[in-house]
Amino acid sequence: FHPAYLLRNQSKEKGSPKWLMWQDIQAVRSKLDEIRGAGT
Repeated sequence: FHPAYLLRNQSKEKGSPKWLMWQDIQAVRSKLDEIRGAGT
C-alpha cells in the first residue's frame, strides 16, 4: 500500500490496509531473523 493511503486510513481493525501492512512487516521481520540466525 502507498504510505499516503495508510496515513489516510488509520483503522487497525483486522483486514484493514494498516493491519494487512503490519502482518507483512511482521512476516518480513520473522524471515530476516530466520536468515540471520542461519548465517551464524
